[in-house]
Parts: sequence; structure tokens; C-alpha cells
Amino acid sequence: MKKFKNKRIESIELQNIDRNIAIAFGLMVLGLMIIVLAVSILLYSKVYKDNDKQLQAIITEVLGNSINRISFSGKYHAQLLVDQITESQPRIERVLIIGKDGKTVANSDSKHRNPVHMDILLQQIHEVADTDSSIFQLKKIDNTTVQRIIMPYRSGFQNSITGAIIVDMNIAEVDRALYSTLSFMAVLIMILLGISFIFTYYLSKYLGKPVRILALQLKGILDYSPSLIQISSKNGEINEWSATAKDFLEEYPKFLQDITQKVFAENRQIQKESFYKKGDQTYHFLSTAFPVITNTSKQVVQACTISIDITSKKISEEALRQSEERFRALVETTSDWIWEVDCRGKYIYSSPKIKDFLGYEPEEILGKTPFDLMPEEERIKIKQNFSSLLKTGSPITGMQNIALHKNGNRVIFETSGVPVFNHNGTLIGYRGIDRDVTEQVAREATLRHQQKLESIGTLAGGVAHEINNPINIIMNYGQLIIEKAEENSRISEDANEIVHESMRIAEIVRNLLSFSRHEQEQHSYANIADIINSTLTLTNKILSKDQISFTTDIEESLPPIKCRSQQLMQVVMNLITNARDALNEKYPGYHKNKTILVTSKLMGPDEDQWIRTTIEDHGSGIPDNIRDRIFDPFYTSKPRDRGTGLGLSVSYGIIKEHKGHLEFESVKGEYTRFHMDIPVDNGWELNRQYDDFLY
Repeated sequence: MKKFKNKRIESIELQNIDRNIAIAFGLMVLGLMIIVLAVSILLYSKVYKDNDKQLQAIITEVLGNSINRISFSGKYHAQLLVDQITESQPRIERVLIIGKDGKTVANSDSKHRNPVHMDILLQQIHEVADTDSSIFQLKKIDNTTVQRIIMPYRSGFQNSITGAIIVDMNIAEVDRALYSTLSFMAVLIMILLGISFIFTYYLSKYLGKPVRILALQLKGILDYSPSLIQISSKNGEINEWSATAKDFLEEYPKFLQDITQKVFAENRQIQKESFYKKGDQTYHFLSTAFPVITNTSKQVVQACTISIDITSKKISEEALRQSEERFRALVETTSDWIWEVDCRGKYIYSSPKIKDFLGYEPEEILGKTPFDLMPEEERIKIKQNFSSLLKTGSPITGMQNIALHKNGNRVIFETSGVPVFNHNGTLIGYRGIDRDVTEQVAREATLRHQQKLESIGTLAGGVAHEINNPINIIMNYGQLIIEKAEENSRISEDANEIVHESMRIAEIVRNLLSFSRHEQEQHSYANIADIINSTLTLTNKILSKDQISFTTDIEESLPPIKCRSQQLMQVVMNLITNARDALNEKYPGYHKNKTILVTSKLMGPDEDQWIRTTIEDHGSGIPDNIRDRIFDPFYTSKPRDRGTGLGLSVSYGIIKEHKGHLEFESVKGEYTRFHMDIPVDNGWELNRQYDDFLY
């Protein structure tokens, strides 16, 4: 490595710099003056020509008006017109009126001389007369430059074109005025140029002072800059260096030599990160090298290199990189959605988990607020809560809210977050996580519903047993009264009513017993297709009467299931009856959409398969306000004479006993689908007599 040479800034050829500055300023001013002169001449000529054209237009208008007023008579009035025009414009040399036949009608020349080149003029007269237009041209007459205007001449009561009027206007005086003005401007500009050049020269003498100041400033920078600064020549000699470089680097490091030589070779700025070992310590530098002086051949003579110690920055960047990697790994692998919003509630960060939860890419929700992803009723409620949190800067803890998936489905989140403050203590946003608790909330609701149904079932079973015996006695006594009473008597009618209502109560008791699972039925293997077809046999007549069409789509070769067939038929019957009522409510008469669709298909993996049977109708749908209650016992939206409110609750209990699920989806006014999921093997032990069913 090369040693540093002891050379510092001591003297600069300031006089040469002053002289060069003066010459440069003088040339610059000269160039500007020449440009100003050229532009002035062009502009003045343009103005002159424009004024001349305007004058020609004015003369043409005057002549036209004059001719229109007096050209209807003979030579006398034509001569009056010529005299009038001559007197109105002192610059007019001569005015002639010549007919198409070439004869002079009037002439302002006292000697009545005709123009030269009469043949050419006669051609122009015919051209003007034929086209009813004017001709403007410059002519030289008796060493005088004139502007000639030839325009149509009208005469007679018909006001027809019989010749042309020729006006020669002297413009020599205008030319002299123009040349005089331009000469004056040129002299004035030359005087100003001289004054400017002298002023520039003496002004440049004072510019040496800033140059000296720059030299002193450079010396101060080199002495006190914390960066490593060096100015070197192409031969490798270091001309200037900063005090830091002298104290820090004992020798000229190779990385500085390489980057400097590259500047000399490529004549451009180069930036490079390098490291330098001094003892046991490794230092990192960001070096920028650039040309500072070039010769007339555009070759770099001297180059400057500024190296900044970025060791602490590198250590911080490495720590930050490791921290970001840990954070990224945590964010991208966690099952929760991590987000950050600003003080306006707009997302400024979102983890990729949003794609799994709501179907959006993280970039799609940036700039949006959580309220933009919520249904209207939820937005109003959560906005109030969030506004109060913003006022106090309180954390968010376990706040449940509903968001809309990109496909329109509702997702329930449990939101927790902490406020973010800047260095002044001002709240600038929130950071937090959202956990999808949709299934958890559904499970909790289902559990609560099941517990409620179990409690109601226990109560219903006890009540049913208590009612069953007395109602049988009432029915028997009613039958006895009917047998002993006279036929069609008042007593016979009342007894029949007693028996009818007792049978209705007995039916309710049977439903209660079925709901509470206190009645017993053998279970066996059965085909879901047979269950559906048997139910259709019972309902086909009433569906046809209501003009309801029925369609089935049952997969072939569905495996048999362990079940109580009569109970599953009861469930299918209840669901079809509800679909029928919904269709009749929406379509009292015939309609092409008045259909019920029943589908069955095998679902799930081989070790845990189930059969999903779906009953779908396009009826009135289930209102939102009753969806949480449709499985409750004795709850019904139908009139008293059309339902007891036990159909769906009994069906729910039957499916639950079969270790299955009964679910629904509905859109008000569009459709309702009930899904009956029955496991193929629910774990029931069957008698050997049913094994033959499989073979």
C-alpha cells in the first residue's frame, strides 16, 4: 500500500482564474447582445410589414367606399374621385383610372403621362376585372419605390366593372425611417455592449474573493469532516486528504485505490461498499468516487473519494434484518390475522392471513377501514365502540365483530389490539390481531341450543307421560258416549268433538315422546334412496294438487346407513311439508319455479363418510329474525291449524340421535336449503339378522 504524502492546500492561481472568469463573462454578454440585436431586427421588420398590410387594407376600404359613392357617372366624376384620393393621402404619388379597353379615364398626373409597360398593366386590369379582386405590388418609378394597388373600378347605373383604379403610394420615406431606426438601435446596442463588457471585467475581479473563500471552505472540510475524504491524481498521488483519513488509515487501502482507478478509467461516479480491517476490528465503508478535474480531452485528471464509516449502521441493519425475519416468520405462520391501522382507521399493513379469512390479497385492503369490510348494521355498532377507544387511546380486548368475506359470507372475528403512539405521545394508530371465531361461535350456539333442547326434551317427556294415560281415558269415555248416544244427536256431536280433540292431543303426545326419545324403534341398515322414495309416495298426491313438481338427484350405489327408517322418513316428510308451505306462500298458483329438489350424495374421506341429503325450494325463504328459533319446540310461523311447532325440533332431535347434523341456508324471497347429514356408520350395534341386508 502507498503511504500518504504530506501536501495541503496552500496557494491557488487566483489571477488566472480572475482573467478566465472575465473572458467568460464578456463572451457570454457579447453573445446575449448579438441575440438581442437579431431578435430586435426580426421583430421590427415584422411589425413594419404588419403595419404596412394594415395600411393597405385601410386604403382599400377607403377607395372602395369612395368608388361606391361616386363611380356611377362619367369622366368628370372619375377625375373628382382621383383628386379626392390624392388629396386624402400625401404619400400617394399617382392615381389612375383605366378602362378595360386601355383608355385612361382619369389621371392625377398633371402631364397625363401613361404608365410604362402598358401591356402588362392591361393584363392586370383584366385580371382584376374578371376576378373582382385587388393586386398589391412594389414598383420602381423614376427611382422611387412605390406600393401599387390595383382594384376594380365600377361605373354606370348597373354598377358594373368597367376597368381598374391604380394607386401608387410612395414608401421611400418609410424605408428611410426604418433604416435610420435600425442604425440607431445597432449603435445603442454596441454602446451597451461596451459598457457591459467593462462592467463585467471589473465585476469579475471581485469574484476571486468567493474562489478564495471556497478554497478555505475546502480546507475546513478536509480538517474537520468525520468522513474519509481524499483527492488523488491519475498517477496515484494523493493531493489532498481529510484529517480523519490521516488518523484512521495509516496506509492507502486497496479498496480506495481500486475505486479511484475505476473513476479514471470510466470517467463517471462510482459507489461501492467495502470493509477495512484494523487490528481485530472490521470497519465498513460506503465509498463514493467521482471526477473533480478533467483536461481538454475530457480525461479525468483528479478524482475525489468520500468514504463514510457505516460500521454501526451495518450492525443495526443486521439486527433489524434478524428482527424482521423473526417477525415475518411469526406473522406468516401464525393462524391469526395481524394488521395495523392509522389514526383514521385505514389499514397500512396486513398479514397474508387475510387471504384465508376474507379472500382479499393484503394489497387490496390497504387504504380501507375495518368498517368497509362489515355489513351495515355491524358497521354502525363497531364505529361507536372504536370512536370511544380512539378518544381514550385504550387497547382493544376480545371485541367480537362481523366482517364480510369477498364472496359475501359472514366471518366472525375476535379483535385485540394496542394503541401506537409517536415520540410526542400522539396516538397514530393501532396494531392488533383478528382471530376467526366463526366456527367457535357456531359451536357454542349449537351447544347452547342442544342443551336447551335436551332440557326441553326432558320436560316434554315427563309431561307427555303424565298426559298420555288421562287422554286415553278421555278418548275411551268419548267412544262409550258415542256408542250409547242417539245418532246425530247433540250429545253424539259433542262426544265426537271430544274424541277428535283427544286424538289431536294424543298426536302431540307422540311427537313429544319422539322429541324426548322416550319411544323405542328398532334400528337397521337402510338405503337413503328407499327412504326418500317411500316418502315421495306419501306426498306425491298432495304435491300434485298444489301444482308442485318434484325432482330427485340421488347418486347411484350409495352405501346403506345404520338408522331408524321410520324416523328418517318423518324428517324428510317434515322438510318436504315445510318446502310445500313456502312455495304455496310465494306462488299461490302454478309457476315454473314451483319445484322441490331432493339430492343425495356421498361426502367425506373413506374412514369418515356421510350422506348429505338436501331438500331445496325456491319459496319465500326464512326471515333473518326467526332463524335462531326455528328448531325450538312449539315455535312456528304457521297458523295454529297448520302446525304445532314440533316438526323441525323433532327432526333436529332425530338427526342428532343418528349422530348427524341438520343445517339450513336461506335467502329471504329466493330459496331455502335444508342439509341432512347422516354418517354411514354411526357406531350402532345391529342384530345379526340385519347383516343379510348388506349381501
